[in-house]
Amino acid sequence: MSDRPRVKKTIHCYEINGTYHLLPIGQGIMDHEKGLATNEVGKLIWETLASGGDREEALRVLMREYEATEEDRPILEADVNAFLGTLQQHGFFESAWHEPENGTPARKVKIGPLTMELRIPDALFERYYVSFSTLADAPSAAQPDTIPSVTARTSATTGADQTVTFCAHHPLTKQNGQVLVRNEEVLIMETEDSFVILPLLGRYVYEISCAKDGREAFVYGTNDGTSPCMEELFSALRFPFLILAQARGLCVMHSASLLYQGKAWLFSGHSGAGKSTHVQLWQDTFGTPWINGDLNLLGIKEGQAVCYGLPWCGTSGISTPGEFPLGGITFLTQAPYDKVSGLASDALALSLAKRMITPNWTASMMQQNIDAAISLSSLIHGFRLECTKDPNAARVMKSAIDQI
Repeated sequence: MSDRPRVKKTIHCYEINGTYHLLPIGQGIMDHEKGLATNEVGKLIWETLASGGDREEALRVLMREYEATEEDRPILEADVNAFLGTLQQHGFFESAWHEPENGTPARKVKIGPLTMELRIPDALFERYYVSFSTLADAPSAAQPDTIPSVTARTSATTGADQTVTFCAHHPLTKQNGQVLVRNEEVLIMETEDSFVILPLLGRYVYEISCAKDGREAFVYGTNDGTSPCMEELFSALRFPFLILAQARGLCVMHSASLLYQGKAWLFSGHSGAGKSTHVQLWQDTFGTPWINGDLNLLGIKEGQAVCYGLPWCGTSGISTPGEFPLGGITFLTQAPYDKVSGLASDALALSLAKRMITPNWTASMMQQNIDAAISLSSLIHGFRLECTKDPNAARVMKSAIDQI
C-alpha cells in the first residue's frame, strides 16, 4: 500500500449520536459497499486522507490534536497503521487497476514504434496479433512495392509502452468521472488519472479503463470463445491503443492504404465514398498491394512522414505489419467523372484532422490532433479526387502521383 493512500469518494464520514460512521453514498451504495464505525482518532485520520494527506500527515494531525510528545509518537503511529489496515481490509481505498486473476502470460506485439504487452485470451491473440508479434524488414530498394516479409524477432524487449490486461469479471471498483462523450454506442468518462469507456451495445465487454498516459489498461468482460466475442474484445482493445498513440505524438486516420513507388498512399472519405473500392481498383489494374483496409497509424520519424501497419482494419480483413514512408493522402468524393486536384497544406491539415479517429474527447486532445495534422501536412502531398468506381479513376490518380 502506498504511503499516500487515496480513499474512495463514495465513502463519507458522518456523526450519529456521538459515534462516527464511514458510510457509502451514491455508487458505493449501488456497489453494496459496507460501512464502518470508528472513533474520533479514526475520524481525524479519515478526514486527513480525504483531503489529500498521507500517512505522515495523519500522524502529524493526531500529535497536534492530542498535544503528544515524541515519546507518544510510536503509540499514535501504531494507531494510524492499524486504521489504515482496517480501511484497506474494508476496501475503502481507490484502486483503479487490478492484477489479472487468471495468470495469463504476457506476450509482446510491435505496432509501429510502440510495443504492447498483452495479457489476453490465447484465441484473441492468435486470431489478430500473431503477425504483429514479429518485426518486419523495411521494403527493399529492389522491390519497392513488395510488402515486407515477416521474420522472427531476435531481440528481446525488456519493457513495453503499454500493458493491456483482460479481466474476466466486472471491475472491482466502478469509477465515475466527468462524462466527455456519450451516444447510443458508448459513454466515455474522465477521472483524475484515467479514461473509462463503457460500451453500451455489446454483450461481452463491460468496461475499459486506461491510464491517461496510455501505459496501462484493463478490459473487463466475458469470453465465451465465439467469433462475435473475439471481434468485440478486439475492437475494445483499440481504445487503449488510440490513447497511447496520441500520448506518444502519433495519430490514427480512417483511411485505406496501398503501397506504390515504395511509399504508402492513403485514401480517405466519408462512409460510402469508396476508399476501399478505389484501392481495389489499383490492385486490379496495377497490382499494387494493400497495406490496410480501414485504419492507418501516422507519425514523423527523423523528419519524414511515416505510415505504420495496424491490426485493426474494419471489415476489410486487410492489415499489414510494417513501416512505410508516407507519400500522400487523397480525399475522395463520388462523382460521374474522374478529376484530381492538389490540396494546399492548410486544407490538407484540416481534412486530415477531420478524418482522425485518435481521441478528440477534450479541447487539449483536439489540439494534439491539429498539431499532428499540421506537422504531417508539411511533409506529404494532398489531393482531392472526384471519381467514379471505374478503373479510369485509378489511372487518373496514378497519373497525378507520377507527375510529382
